[in-house]
Amino acid sequence: MQTVAVTPRGYTPPIIPDQPVYVYQPQKDPKKKIFGQLFVTVIVGGAVGAAIALGVVISQNGGIVAFWNKFSPFNKSVAKVPFYFLADSAFEDIEKANLRVEKLKSLGYKEAGVFWIPDYPNLGSNKFQQVYTSQFKDIESCKSKLKEHLKFVEDAYCALASPNEKDPVQRISGSDIQQLTASPSPLPTATPSKTPTTTPSPTRPSPEQAVRDYYSLINDRQFQNAWQNLTPKFQRDRAGGYKTFTDWWQTVSQVSINGARIVESKENSAIIDIDLTYRKDKAIFPETLRMSLVWNESSKQWQINETQRQ
Repeated sequence: MQTVAVTPRGYTPPIIPDQPVYVYQPQKDPKKKIFGQLFVTVIVGGAVGAAIALGVVISQNGGIVAFWNKFSPFNKSVAKVPFYFLADSAFEDIEKANLRVEKLKSLGYKEAGVFWIPDYPNLGSNKFQQVYTSQFKDIESCKSKLKEHLKFVEDAYCALASPNEKDPVQRISGSDIQQLTASPSPLPTATPSKTPTTTPSPTRPSPEQAVRDYYSLINDRQFQNAWQNLTPKFQRDRAGGYKTFTDWWQTVSQVSINGARIVESKENSAIIDIDLTYRKDKAIFPETLRMSLVWNESSKQWQINETQRQ
């Protein structure tokens, strides 16, 4: 088969004039070169300087985490406000406190929680984790729930937790509720008598009243009279002598009785639980003591023989 030539015979290709080719030439102006280098140096130097300065600030503020916490809006502490709470128990160990909270929630106390007592100075500075069943806006609401919770925890009480150390605790225990709800007994009517009668022997004061009189003497700084309300055994073994006794009570500004409950009462002995609050300067320390009292016939008074923290 005959082939056909790609270019016909006698064809002359057109002539294309030469086009100039652009070749990049670097800047040869020394001033522009120096300015460019200086500009880059300033930018790099500024960034390095800022990084060094930031590192110094962070190190002075306790590290990157502490520095971030100061500026992060998610880490701002919430201001504490006063609230009433129904106290269930207190623990030194936060893990035990959390276990108690979980137990309360499983029993239906959905609002149970815990707080660190020193965060609310009006309660004192005891380093305990306070477990509560719920919070309230007023003391009356707390009292209604306290009556129910006393069936499970005898030492439960209502109180006010406040960041203001001058606010009163307003503690209400089960014994206080019993005193408020108890109906007063009618006063006996005196029957006139024309015949002379013998003078009746004075009746013994109640053990509870004896304890209240004892702490009244302490508050009045009548330490010598208060010392006589202790048995010789207690004076020796527990009080550690009269000087130790007076030195310790001198550190207490005031002691208040928040509640008293008779555990056992016999003719010449009694056991009573006392809810106390000690005030030392601006600090407040709550405590519950179980006291054993004996009747001293010669001095005609109840004397404290033993005490035990509850």
